[in-house]
Amino acid sequence: MNKPLVSITVPVYNGDKTIARCINSLLSQSYKNLEIIVINDGSTDHTLEILNSYCDNRLKVYSQDNKGIAKTRNKLLSLCNGEFIAFCDADDFYHPDFVKEMLALMENDDIIMTSCRISRNKKARKNCKGKNFCFRIEDSIKELFADKYLFVYMCNKFLRRKFIQNICFNEKINNFGEDITFIFDYLLACPQNTKVMHTNKKLYHYISTKNSASSYKKESKFPDNKLVFLNTLNEMAKICEKSGLFLAVNQIEAWHFLILLQFMLETKGKDKDLFKKFKSQAKIKLPYYKKARKNYKFFRRHLTLAFKLL
Repeated sequence: MNKPLVSITVPVYNGDKTIARCINSLLSQSYKNLEIIVINDGSTDHTLEILNSYCDNRLKVYSQDNKGIAKTRNKLLSLCNGEFIAFCDADDFYHPDFVKEMLALMENDDIIMTSCRISRNKKARKNCKGKNFCFRIEDSIKELFADKYLFVYMCNKFLRRKFIQNICFNEKINNFGEDITFIFDYLLACPQNTKVMHTNKKLYHYISTKNSASSYKKESKFPDNKLVFLNTLNEMAKICEKSGLFLAVNQIEAWHFLILLQFMLETKGKDKDLFKKFKSQAKIKLPYYKKARKNYKFFRRHLTLAFKLL
């Protein structure tokens, strides 16, 4: 049986403390027909030296001046040759059977994306057990904004490359929300009769560090990319409404409400005009949030401080 090539993409910025663990987990996958494409995004530490120490022809290393996560991921996609594409951040690592399990879920041609549960443990378990779930496209979009199964990360996703040809990561919202906008565009680019599979097996190990994917400079004023992201959420809701995906509309608007609360906390006492703007928009989105919180635990999280601002 012909084993398809899988491309695993890794953006890295100043990751010399974790990149070896990441690459070792990819090279040690039980499924062997891989290409591991790494872009060193302007690191100033020993990241490149560590990457160049490997002698496996499946590992392909590129370097560039620092461009940020969205541009780097777009470049990574352009370098992929595999039928399937996976994503791994430089400070995280895969369970040894990650690729094998994701491919198994992709057994049928109508499955266009698979995802797995994320573990925050620093050690991978040998035995992985969990249930599998199947979603239609509309349900998949809804679940993205519910943080119950699919989640808004790229790192636990496994995609078919043929559906990525005309989409890319939004470079205008670099470092804030580029994951969820890409997944949203990908799902809409796929035929509506296709499906998404998710497994509750913990196959991706997420380790939080300062340099998770690429560099981010703090700004004195409220970042423009966050404002662009709010407009993008509005566009997402409009697209779903026009397509008749009304359940997805409610989830997007409810999630939008939480983002606005977060932005209110960030601008309180710092930018009066923006704070008022976010507050006004949040009040409009509040009914969507109230509806969503009845069905999803994620929307019932403790937000007392933020709600007092309304």
